[in-house]
Amino acid sequence: LSIDPEDNKTITKSLDNVKEKMADLDEIERKIIYYRYFAEWTQKKVGEELNLTQMQVSRAERRALAKLRATVNISE
Repeated sequence: LSIDPEDNKTITKSLDNVKEKMADLDEIERKIIYYRYFAEWTQKKVGEELNLTQMQVSRAERRALAKLRATVNISE
């Protein structure tokens, strides 16, 4: 797999932008995004760790992703 250097710059910039915007999420939302997408935990496992139901995790995850989508510009 070969990635064009320009594509790599765009990907790196986008990831940096996401990391920056993660700071705008509240603590629970940050933890949920981290556990779900970086630790690859299930919603159930995240809920057990954070003392939340799976449905509460699902709603908070959806809310956090919406915030990130609204603030992260990946086209630059």
